[in-house]
Amino acid sequence: MAMKYCPNCGNQIENNTKFCPNCGTQFEEVTTMVPPNNHYNNAGTQFAAGGASYGKPPIDGSVKKRGIVSSLIFSLITCGLYVIYWIIKVTNEMNTLLNRKNATGGLMTIIFTILTCGLYGFYWAYKLGDNVDLLKGNRSGNTGILFLVVYIFGFGIINVALAQDAINDKLDGIY
Repeated sequence: MAMKYCPNCGNQIENNTKFCPNCGTQFEEVTTMVPPNNHYNNAGTQFAAGGASYGKPPIDGSVKKRGIVSSLIFSLITCGLYVIYWIIKVTNEMNTLLNRKNATGGLMTIIFTILTCGLYGFYWAYKLGDNVDLLKGNRSGNTGILFLVVYIFGFGIINVALAQDAINDKLDGIY
């Protein structure tokens, strides 16, 4: 099948794709409409709402389900140290599921947040919400704004828990 490149980010995409799976750019011409379901077809490709095609989630162990309640308990027991690990893992796994090879990783997110005295955390929270929308196939969602507001009020751990829930659901094939 012939391939083309996104004019916005340069990501290689299939000709019949309506949106870039990397940056979400909508294309003017659509030759074939991809079924807007969110299940795997016979070729092993998963389709997100809106026609963007994301590859099958990795099965090599790089993305795994985590219990949200147990992660919250670990966070309390370790006086918040587990939250740092959890943020790193959720950020990296979200990038993997969305096939964002050059996106900022979890460790760099922590370092940038420390270096900017917490300012980068606001950007991270907003982008994490946007990534949750993309993972769910919701192109017009406002989850990024919700995540930002939650982060502003000091409840960033809720954002991590919600993102983990989206990852767990994705791995279960619910979307």
